Amino acid sequence: MRNSTRQHHSFALCPKDVEPTPINRRQAMRELGSVVYAYRVELGVIKIGWTSDLSQRERSLKSANEGIAPTLLAFRPGTRADEAAIHATLIEHRARDHEFYHATADVLAVVNQWREQLGMPELAA
Repeated sequence: MRNSTRQHHSFALCPKDVEPTPINRRQAMRELGSVVYAYRVELGVIKIGWTSDLSQRERSLKSANEGIAPTLLAFRPGTRADEAAIHATLIEHRARDHEFYHATADVLAVVNQWREQLGMPELAA
C-alpha cells in the first residue's frame, strides 16, 4: 500500500493518481474491509476496535463525541477475534469500558506496530 498511495490525513489511503479529497478518503476507507483500528478519541485515551466499514465507524465516533472528530492513529486488516485478543492483552490499561485505553507505553506499542506496517512515524509515549 505504501508505494501506490498518497499521504492524506496522517495516513495513506488514496491511489497516487487520485486527488485526496474527503470523498475519495471515505471511499478508500470503505474499501479497506474488515479492520482493527485505533483512534484517539480524547486527550490520553485511545479506542481500539473492529469494523467492516472504517468510514462509517469514524462518523459514528464523531457523532458520539459531540461532533469532535477523532484522530485515526492506525489500522490493520483484522477480525473480531483479533480485536478480542488485543482487548485481552491490554485489559490492565483500560480507561473505561472495554475498548477505551489510556495511552500507555504498552497501548502505544500496539498502535506503533500497526503504524510501522503503514509506513507511518511512531507515536511518542
